[in-house]
Amino acid sequence: MELKFTPVRVGLLVLLVVAYAIHGGFAVPPEAPRHLMRTWVSTLVLFLASAVSATVVDHWIGLIDRSNLRWFYVVVGVCGMVGALIMLHVFRERVAML
Repeated sequence: MELKFTPVRVGLLVLLVVAYAIHGGFAVPPEAPRHLMRTWVSTLVLFLASAVSATVVDHWIGLIDRSNLRWFYVVVGVCGMVGALIMLHVFRERVAML
């Protein structure tokens, strides 16, 4: 596994992080109880790790007939980002109920 930073991949990563910030992912709700902070941090880490996985990770396998598993990291990254956004939505609803 290697990280390959090209202008397009870095631009896409920055775009995803900015979209997450606009969506409010970096803002901790002030009325959130202390015991829910771990959930918020795990949502943030999941989204950022998934965004990196989907944009800048390359993984070549094999010695003679090499294959690239980038498609796998993109699919896992997209699923992780969707999961993080769902977790963030549930977190906000839970805080609003308290």
